[in-house]
Amino acid sequence: MNRIRVWRYKPLRPGEPGGGACVPCDNLHGMSAKSEEELEQVTEEASDRREIYLREGRTLTIEASGEGELVEIRSSSGQLELRIKLTEEGPVLQIESARLQLKAAEAVEIESKRVEIRASETVHVASDNEVKVEAEGEVRVNGKMIFLN
Repeated sequence: MNRIRVWRYKPLRPGEPGGGACVPCDNLHGMSAKSEEELEQVTEEASDRREIYLREGRTLTIEASGEGELVEIRSSSGQLELRIKLTEEGPVLQIESARLQLKAAEAVEIESKRVEIRASETVHVASDNEVKVEAEGEVRVNGKMIFLN
């Protein structure tokens, strides 16, 4: 088993006592009341998971899991904001936020087998020029009332 140097760091947050220092330790056995097995387990976990404290209390976590690697950003309250799961099939991106904005000078393109857009209130599609809908199969418009012009 490869040994790694373990750094313990607790950032100093507003109103939180202690923290703010990190100390390298090559010999955990002399500094801990834990058993050698417990210390080896902590060392192994440290190599599979990394956590970085960002500004505004956010945390960046990088973790190896059974299905692949996982990169997460969580808010200061622990709520998931961004998750990138690196799988054998490719990366999976998950974003949870109040708003999501995509802006490009030229084009935003989505290519997939299936694209679904759902809203609990309103879906609005607008253009300063024209709107095109093309399909090689049927085009269906379902609604309680359909207005054209």
